[in-house]
Amino acid sequence: AEHRALAREAAARSIVLLRNERRGPAPILPLAAEGVRRLAVIGDLAATPNTGDHGSSRVHPPEVVTVLDGLRRCGDELGIEIHHDDGSDPSAAAALAARCDAAVTVAGTTWRDEGEWVGFKGGDRRSLRLPEPQRRVIEAVGRATDRQIVVLMGGSAFVTDEIGRSAAALVMAWYPGMEGGHAIADVMFGLVDPEGRLPLTWPAASTRLPPF
Repeated sequence: AEHRALAREAAARSIVLLRNERRGPAPILPLAAEGVRRLAVIGDLAATPNTGDHGSSRVHPPEVVTVLDGLRRCGDELGIEIHHDDGSDPSAAAALAARCDAAVTVAGTTWRDEGEWVGFKGGDRRSLRLPEPQRRVIEAVGRATDRQIVVLMGGSAFVTDEIGRSAAALVMAWYPGMEGGHAIADVMFGLVDPEGRLPLTWPAASTRLPPF
């Protein structure tokens, strides 16, 4: 229990708040329980254990708390209904978001996209942009609600100029570990401040990068 508590705290404090726009008198994050009775959670990564590389840094935790798990447990404590859509149909995801008070969309990469395991030899992403299906979902949800929070998972920077126009808040969670779901929920509801800082240059757009 002590180790899990430490992992939860460490994960929460490594999360980076990239954007947090005002919605009404206050920024959208942290989500105020009294203002959010129904929360949409969008994306298959929300319900997928995502601890990163399957090469030499692979870990084998006894349990992984997904983002959906963490938000559901926190929602039960706060009296908030949590509704999930896997994002396979952007229209369905947008319809769910429209019925809720806010939406948390989880996007990013997994060990299949980056790390030593890619192609069994190791490799980088082919693009710094999110995969096209994820971008379509974020844009659709952004048209349905102006209270979308995008949680990014991955090992390095993403180009977010397109999706940033659809999100009121952007959060970089990296690969948050076995207690990542609890940590992200703690940040969403203001139980812990996101104290992380970027350890690398985050490009505003792909046109700002040198050719390589």
